[in-house]
Amino acid sequence: MTPPKKAALATTIFSLAGVASILATVTHWGASSPLIIFYALLMVHTFFSVRCFSAFTPEDNKAQNFIDVVLALVYFGLAFTLSTPSYFTVATGLLFSISILKYSHLMGLTRNPAALILLYRKIRAQALGTTLVLFVLLGILAGYSSQAILAGVIAFCLLSINYLFLNPLYPYHGKIDASGKHS
Repeated sequence: MTPPKKAALATTIFSLAGVASILATVTHWGASSPLIIFYALLMVHTFFSVRCFSAFTPEDNKAQNFIDVVLALVYFGLAFTLSTPSYFTVATGLLFSISILKYSHLMGLTRNPAALILLYRKIRAQALGTTLVLFVLLGILAGYSSQAILAGVIAFCLLSINYLFLNPLYPYHGKIDASGKHS
């Protein structure tokens, strides 16, 4: 399957899971709206990430395939926690943390210097996402759930502007120059 088709399939499946979760579980829109915004923006990142990185991920690598299955399960778990901020935050932390393992492992499978730079940038972005989630979780545990979630979503939106527009992280089909940026 081509990277764009793989990206479209994964994003469609996870988006449909999110819609099903919204229809089935969301009753308090005030608490869930920021999570839904975050999830929708995460789907945008997912599309571009899968399209970019699957272009040079070996399809027959058992470790990468296993991590992909685990990530898919976490995505489904994430989709069905849209009505519970604390569970959503933990699931998001798992998603970012496991993806760091995926991209770190992928670094050992490629010899392309530009791909290595791109993977390093992606790992840094995922580590920043993990750190953001930890701060949100601390805010939730301290009793500031609404404020922590809102601050986390705003921060994720700002980071997304950077990673999607200002300093793009997802070059199309792995077309990257020596600096790790798309050409």
